[in-house]
Amino acid sequence: MPRAIMGPGTGLGLAYMIPINDEKWHVKKTKGGHMAVAAVTEEQHTMINIMERFHDEGSILVYEDFVSGRALPNLYKAVTLLHGQKPAYESGKDILSHPEDHGVKETLRLFHEFFGLFAHNTVVTGNAYGGIYLDGGVTHRLYEAGLFDYQTFSAF
Repeated sequence: MPRAIMGPGTGLGLAYMIPINDEKWHVKKTKGGHMAVAAVTEEQHTMINIMERFHDEGSILVYEDFVSGRALPNLYKAVTLLHGQKPAYESGKDILSHPEDHGVKETLRLFHEFFGLFAHNTVVTGNAYGGIYLDGGVTHRLYEAGLFDYQTFSAF
């Protein structure tokens, strides 16, 4: 069965490992991070509406806009705007350095929700029921800091 390899870093990468036979695999690179973003909760819809303000008019928001290193500051900014606050942190590094901050907690939860939705879509569309392999610089940083929220990721 095909497998999906995905990971947020500078962007949001996605590839599929497709079995050729018992010993060989073909790796199919994609631009999967550029799939239009989906939402299933009212809060996620609200975040999409807020994030649209940060983009050129008429551009389509994609998963990479919510799940990548460059997405973290914008998602955090959207969370603070929702609550009528000003962002206290500007970089992804600063955001991840303050996991106790309520806005950061909410940002990371939403990041994992959108990452889970992306994973769901990639598995279903790529028939990748052989497994999901997570990689990418942001994934590594979250995991090393004890901030990767597998429960939220897998729920979505």
